[in-house]
Amino acid sequence: MENKQKFAVFFSNASKGRRWGAVLSWLAAMALVIAMVVPGFSMKSQLSDLLDPLLADDSAYEQMISEVSDSLPEGTEAIAPLLAGQNTSILSYLIKYDGVVHAYETIHNEGTEPSSENWAGIALFVLLILFIACNIIFSVCTMNLLSFLMTVGAVAEIILIYLLRFRMVFAAIWSTEDPDLALTVSYPIHIALIVTLAAAAILQIVGLVLHYSLQDMEMDNDEYNWSNGETEGRDLETGLVDEDEPTAAVPEAAAAVLVQLNTGKTFSIRNNSQVILGKGSQADIIIANPVISRMHAKIVCRNSKCMLEDMGSKNGTFLNEQQLKPGVPVVLSNGVYVTLGNEVLEFKA
Repeated sequence: MENKQKFAVFFSNASKGRRWGAVLSWLAAMALVIAMVVPGFSMKSQLSDLLDPLLADDSAYEQMISEVSDSLPEGTEAIAPLLAGQNTSILSYLIKYDGVVHAYETIHNEGTEPSSENWAGIALFVLLILFIACNIIFSVCTMNLLSFLMTVGAVAEIILIYLLRFRMVFAAIWSTEDPDLALTVSYPIHIALIVTLAAAAILQIVGLVLHYSLQDMEMDNDEYNWSNGETEGRDLETGLVDEDEPTAAVPEAAAAVLVQLNTGKTFSIRNNSQVILGKGSQADIIIANPVISRMHAKIVCRNSKCMLEDMGSKNGTFLNEQQLKPGVPVVLSNGVYVTLGNEVLEFKA
């Protein structure tokens, strides 16, 4: 199977579109990490609006938080900054406030003494980290569609945390049937959180578009498929992107050379190196031939020993008359013939 058709291809072996998609997935993951620590949301009421002009200095603000804290039920003092209108990040809310907020809501509306242990907040935090980690892992293997889904999951979770864990609970706390005691409460989302979430979503969408659009632009011209017994295209003329004259001498540093039989061109392979053969722009030896895959095969030379490996080509790689199994390297010896599609090269060590 061709690399462009595989669902998972390691970053270093991937096409340009896949790599761009992976890079943008990493940037989206960074945006999500930033979204966890920037100011996220807060609670504003008529009371805090009236007090804002009076609390220009930090000492007065700390004084108000202290007074709010003194008036709260035991075990819920930690949410005094939130009641005073302070911004909280996603990270702070999940780790520090979530359990206390729910404990306060239970005490406020039911008069019971619940536990303020924050298992739900910790679980939501772990889930968010898993979304981000899976995004990075999937993008390393250029599984950019799965990376996109992980980003969507993370953004959706943050929105649901705001709607269902923060806004809904505080709305229940401030709800009252007595109009004289009712407060007009709003729950603004900080612009920093909006920007970072939008950046993560946009980066991921652009990455997914590049994954497929650039990949389509680089697609093989696989007009010929011999896997089903067809022979059309076997006798086509072939050509190299490199039109230089064949070299007469092999550099001393070379471990081996490949000779293209129909043109006489030679290509040296240095020791302790790897060369990729194919028609794509990422190949080291580029052969302009419609029956050859973009990244068809590779030769690895280590300690003067060279190995040939098929890279999942559509029309196969042959060593003499034997077709290689994709991903299984075989040792090359002096004088053997390497056939890529209908392109024959002689290996000389």
